[in-house]
Amino acid sequence: MTKDIDRILAARTQRAESLARLAKTEGVVCALKANVPGPMKNMEAGGLILRLFDGILSRLFPKKGKFVASADGDHYIYVSETDAVHVKRTAVFLEEEHPLGPFVDIDVHTKEGALSRVDLGFPPRPCWLCGDEAKTCARAERHGREELLSRMEAALQEKIPALLAAAAIDALRKEVFTYPSFGLVSARDSGCHTDMNISHFLASLRALESPFRVYARLGAQRGSIRELREEGRAAEKRMFAQTGGVNTHKGANYIFGLVLYHQTDALLRGKSFAAFLEDLKKTAQNMWDEDFQDLSKRTPRTRGERVYLSTGFGGVREEAAQGFPAVIEGLFDSAAHPLRRLARIMARTHDTTLYAGEGEDLRAIRKEARLHAEKDLQELREWSLCLKRRGVSPGGAADLLALSFFFARSVHLFRTESGDDTDTHALV
Repeated sequence: MTKDIDRILAARTQRAESLARLAKTEGVVCALKANVPGPMKNMEAGGLILRLFDGILSRLFPKKGKFVASADGDHYIYVSETDAVHVKRTAVFLEEEHPLGPFVDIDVHTKEGALSRVDLGFPPRPCWLCGDEAKTCARAERHGREELLSRMEAALQEKIPALLAAAAIDALRKEVFTYPSFGLVSARDSGCHTDMNISHFLASLRALESPFRVYARLGAQRGSIRELREEGRAAEKRMFAQTGGVNTHKGANYIFGLVLYHQTDALLRGKSFAAFLEDLKKTAQNMWDEDFQDLSKRTPRTRGERVYLSTGFGGVREEAAQGFPAVIEGLFDSAAHPLRRLARIMARTHDTTLYAGEGEDLRAIRKEARLHAEKDLQELREWSLCLKRRGVSPGGAADLLALSFFFARSVHLFRTESGDDTDTHALV
């Protein structure tokens, strides 16, 4: 134990000296570290918190210096061109207002030294448990390490599901506000639809907010897939009740049920993105086998089942069982225009919402999408309007576009093999 403490103190001194040197040349330097009690500074819970706030700070301060492995706690360093007072105020706001803010330290250094809360007129930082001054509690050892870690892990179990569910709803909202988007409903118009408009989609999203949180909590608690399916069916009924029977997000409800369940489980248990996808594929395949194994011997119950019998195309269920390859292939092409990303997804998937009675119509749209996806953006917009006039509305691809938005905001939360995350997006 004494050796551990000596290593931590030496690493803490080294970090302070390094930040002071960097601040003398760069001006304003921000250091991010998980606030983990005790000598075990690099636990998985702390790693998840660190990755979460790195995503936020990387957007606020794009000049990230580096990731530093340290006995005093792994940390990130950022260089800011913004006024130091503004940076420190932002840091205090995140520490106090973000749901997981109590479990992170964001230090700001200038040429003159470290900038404290007290320097800006803020009160000292409170203790997680009792609300008294944190330093006083630490010096008096009022709370045991296990008690503090239990509080941190309980907060992660509660807040990570809520953050992921909110990000999923935001991704679906971003999709419906994307324009142009072929014949899909958007905030601009109803596309090629006469039976729905954006109000149906916004009502649907309100109906799905609570179910999405349930899916994520089931993943946190390792609830059964049977429970997940029951919650999914109940959410679908709730959606239809809110939209007057209009199918706005049936496919999205299926997709995000699987994703939120498995991603929450993966994040809280320190799994990689690849392991998360493998778990999801296994569940999706098992659900596929359960639902489709006797399809040829009974009357199809859904449109998707009828299309599958006629064409062999499995739509988003097939895509899920394969690990969403159409989304993953273009995941890190964040600079791509949403319309181009949508066209690429259309080219790679069997979107059964485009099926009108003959398998050839879907194949033709996929071929067109491959030809147009890489063309000049203006030509792509013209093709979008053409498809809109033809009544083409790629609802399945739209759900996958929303999934790409969601992953872009949350993939950095997964543990990497190296322990460092180089891709930074904000989940706030």
